[in-house]
Amino acid sequence: MIERKGHFLYQVPGRTVLLVAAFVLTIVVLGLSLRPVLERTLTRKLQESAQGKFNLTLEGARLELFPLRLHIEHLRASSDSAVALREKDAFQPWEFQAEGVSINGLSVWPAVFSKKISIKTITIDTLMLDISRTSSDGNSESGYQKILVSVRQKINSLAVDEFSIASLNLSYKNAARPLRPLWRIEELQFSAKGFLIDSSTRDDNDRIFLFTDFQLTIPKWKIDLPQTPYQLHLEELAVNSRHKEVSIGQLKLTPRISRADYVRQDRQNKALIDLVLRSFTISGVDFLQLSKSGKLIAETANIDKGTLELFKDKRFQKETVSKIGQSPAQQLMQIPICFSIPHIKISDFDLSYQEIGEKYGRQGRIDFNAIHGSLANVTNDTTVLRKKPLLVADLRGRIYGQGELQALFKFNLLSPKGAYSYRGSLSLMSMLHFNSILTPLLNIRVASGSLRHAAFDIQADEWNSRGTMDFKYHGFGLEILNKPSKGGGKKAIVSFFANKFIINDSNPDANERYRRAEIAQQRVAEHPFFKSIWKTLLEGIMYSTGVNPKFVPD
Repeated sequence: MIERKGHFLYQVPGRTVLLVAAFVLTIVVLGLSLRPVLERTLTRKLQESAQGKFNLTLEGARLELFPLRLHIEHLRASSDSAVALREKDAFQPWEFQAEGVSINGLSVWPAVFSKKISIKTITIDTLMLDISRTSSDGNSESGYQKILVSVRQKINSLAVDEFSIASLNLSYKNAARPLRPLWRIEELQFSAKGFLIDSSTRDDNDRIFLFTDFQLTIPKWKIDLPQTPYQLHLEELAVNSRHKEVSIGQLKLTPRISRADYVRQDRQNKALIDLVLRSFTISGVDFLQLSKSGKLIAETANIDKGTLELFKDKRFQKETVSKIGQSPAQQLMQIPICFSIPHIKISDFDLSYQEIGEKYGRQGRIDFNAIHGSLANVTNDTTVLRKKPLLVADLRGRIYGQGELQALFKFNLLSPKGAYSYRGSLSLMSMLHFNSILTPLLNIRVASGSLRHAAFDIQADEWNSRGTMDFKYHGFGLEILNKPSKGGGKKAIVSFFANKFIINDSNPDANERYRRAEIAQQRVAEHPFFKSIWKTLLEGIMYSTGVNPKFVPD
């Protein structure tokens, strides 16, 4: 033994050094020379495990023993269409290609003697996955269970501490039209921890889709929604199961066709939608419940900054289809996914409705700006609704950026008649702003007038609306216009008689007599939900101005 100050060096026999060097050299040589053997062996074993259900090839397999690490440069697998069809698998054929697959920290002895496979990390640099759907007969849940059963028949457990994909490109196709994907996701990033399949997997209440937690991000995602004229765009989609959060940097629902093409094709009298949400977040998501039962349960959601534009052209879109049973609340109950979000906050949202009238062929518009407020008890889960059946929307905004509108809607989601109520108020504003919709559609123009205050309180269902309206205004004057083909100028005599003998210029009038509207409106079945609300309120407005409600324009 040789002693040196501060530490010791042991004199190692030269023969031992030679043996160790020879062993290391042998490992290196075998690692190079046995690569083809390793690739053939891995391929054969995986094919045997597949039992003919898919085909697999791999290239560039490299095994490192210290520490134990398997690296595969290229891995390709594809389903066997005949087998998938025989087993009524709805998703076939499928194919994936993986580049840069690394499996690290495999525990050898438990795998050999106990059939318990434990892996520290699996990383994949790039994964391309193509899935085609040929029918709707397959059952994804039974397929999921088949995988679990198949794995459990071969091993007692499979555990992976960490799993990640740096870039996943996913394509979903219709097998009949394979060249045009139904949707595609590019550059998805995925990471997860605590993967486990064992005897307790079926009853495991700690794992979400077999993981203890996971994260995924999608920079951009664009999908054509089937059987609709719309395309959905998502940007900066992030899902974090540990934080129980789903966030979207921007969501767009935009038409894939022009307005002119849409209104000529529409037979359901539905407004064309153009929706943009600048920021959308769902917090407190119960991912475990989602993975086990398919229910989306969350604590809150937040919509910050957005726009919704609705468009109709009455020259082509006719009111020939019944709209009974199609209120927003009733449509919410028809969504096939069970969900429950107790509170949704909305801020800085703009809504506009544009319509080209049938009679004059001109476009009118009404704007609701800076909408903010909240939605409470947003759910279609009947177990929740039996205890609390009302969906409540408490919203505020400004009409044409001027008068402040407050509205409180309450929808009874379990009511067989679609019962709901709404009450609210509108503050001081000039009545001239309403010419943006009145003149193009009704060929009348507000010449003067100031709204002091309006308030309404309505109880309604699918067929009837009853309630009251207080509409206080001052100095109201109206102009009846000539047809646009005749120059559109004012009909002076008709306008004079209307203002002098029919319309009250103020409410209360000069004698302090006040007209409070008692509303009783029967809905026309073909009128959409929001048009029925507009007709109800318009009846109250016209009664307050002294005009017989039977002359309410359509």
